[in-house]
Amino acid sequence: MKNYSNLLLLFVTITLLFFTACKKDSFDFTLSYDGANVEAPELPEGVYESGALFPEGFSGNEAGNQLLEIEYYILQVPRTAELRVYSGGSNQPEKLIYSKAVTAEINQESWNTHVLETPVILDGEDLWVMLNYQQTGLARTLGCDNGAAVTNGDWHYDSFENEWLPLKEQSSIDINWNIRAKVNVPEE
Repeated sequence: MKNYSNLLLLFVTITLLFFTACKKDSFDFTLSYDGANVEAPELPEGVYESGALFPEGFSGNEAGNQLLEIEYYILQVPRTAELRVYSGGSNQPEKLIYSKAVTAEINQESWNTHVLETPVILDGEDLWVMLNYQQTGLARTLGCDNGAAVTNGDWHYDSFENEWLPLKEQSSIDINWNIRAKVNVPEE
């Protein structure tokens, strides 16, 4: 009986250690417009860049803050995918400040988290967090919520149109892209 009590005590101790040691990473800000993933719009073969614009003054987009991670939902893995972060520009991105090919690290039908190798120090200007992707044939790549689109939550570049516009202005699709920026305020 004593052995069973010791085993039970050991099991409880290990369980408590496991749950208290597994602390979820926390961030000071998660910049996003989207809700839960429900789908991904079907787009024809082509090159696209989709994401969100967090304008100057958006809570968390202050000069000096650090962009540490980008979280995004992929329904179908595209031929190529690259995360891009831009600074400046109100109708289209201005200065590329970060890019990373992520095709090899993508999990299909899943939320994906990209940890930046070096944090990007924000300058407080308009911040664009985008996924550039090429797909072959009809495909559903970057995830989206149910909508309705929130201003700046559905920016989209289509290589056929060669124009940056909110997706709802290019089509009848009224959603927000599933892409989020994780930001911390640096410690003093």
